[in-house]
Amino acid sequence: MQEDGKGVPCDVATSTSLSEDGNNAVDENEYVANNDSVLSESNQPQDTSTEVALANTVWIANAPNDSEREIDPGLSGDSATANSNEKSSAQGEQRTPEQIRRKAVGHQAAIVWGFFLVWAVLQVLAGIFGSLGKMDSPSLDAWINLFTEPIAVLVVLLATGTLSRSKSTEGKANYHCAIRFSSRKTITWKELLIIVVTVTAVSAVGDVFGSGFQGLLDMFGLKQHDTMTEIDTMVNHSMIGLLDVVLIGPVIEELLMRGIIMSALERYGRIFAIVTSSLLFGFMHGDISQGFAAVLYGLELGWIACEYSIGWSIAMHIFNNLVLAEGLNALFAMLNDPMSSILEAVFDGFFIVLAIALLICNRRKVAAWYRDNKTPRHTYRGWQSPLFIFTLVAFGLFALSRIGF
Repeated sequence: MQEDGKGVPCDVATSTSLSEDGNNAVDENEYVANNDSVLSESNQPQDTSTEVALANTVWIANAPNDSEREIDPGLSGDSATANSNEKSSAQGEQRTPEQIRRKAVGHQAAIVWGFFLVWAVLQVLAGIFGSLGKMDSPSLDAWINLFTEPIAVLVVLLATGTLSRSKSTEGKANYHCAIRFSSRKTITWKELLIIVVTVTAVSAVGDVFGSGFQGLLDMFGLKQHDTMTEIDTMVNHSMIGLLDVVLIGPVIEELLMRGIIMSALERYGRIFAIVTSSLLFGFMHGDISQGFAAVLYGLELGWIACEYSIGWSIAMHIFNNLVLAEGLNALFAMLNDPMSSILEAVFDGFFIVLAIALLICNRRKVAAWYRDNKTPRHTYRGWQSPLFIFTLVAFGLFALSRIGF
């Protein structure tokens, strides 16, 4: 996948079939009022028809108990609505809220596997035909990624219904994309500056972790398969490789992780959606150092997509790969090794301290946002999905397999 080791939030429409559950949401107070009305009517002395009595019996039998009807008073906004929608869906489908969440999380893990399956098949086919030509390996890899990644995400968009086709009354084909690119609110220059600083700080934290992890491996005589070296080789051999890393890759990853996966989970709480999609985003890189940075990037890019739009998360992802990764790497490579290391350490330290200072200055806004988007209780039990657990374990083992002597 793409380069996220240097330099990483949702107003996107729900894209999978899970969004259909939201249409069944019932106001809790109205539900209780109707239920009480039915109970009072059933206690009236006058006789009613057999059909009405049967209807009352069915209504009372399906009515939720107090624990099912409870909504956390600490929730507000989208989180409270999502909690109510989830319980209404569970009633309608005769499943517990925990089962609904596990199924939802499992669906998103399946989307990740579906993307990689399509991408792998296309890679094999493209490699077979590409090997017939006279093209060196890095250039061939760049051309293959340039075509296989967009096709794979297009297949996922169609399969999940995020991209749909319909016919108008005149018989013309109309295409609709459920991903919302328009901004929820206008971003100010001050907010943009804070985002740039924090994205750069995340890059710096990723660098520090990568250096520290490599130092730990060196102590035991181990080394990690360097994904960044492979990417740099591909970029240095052709402009197509650079285009894939700094433009195609960020767009594809944002459409998949924030546009499809995170938006499908947002109805269960924004924070839950951001964290869950970030974990999948980090583990799917199959690299411990790069994956750690990708999890952090996923948290910030998810917040950007939630607060502003997926368009801004794509822009920041491109900024990370183009400026913080390729740009700074090229700049530091022009300097001698001691000077390069010193400048990189100063650069990383400066932006980490600056980001911490900005967070402290805006701590009340951060705390208010957390309260407004608090995840409903027990929502994280959705992580008990067997497919979600299997996905994290499989990609984690693959990352560990890249470490050797």
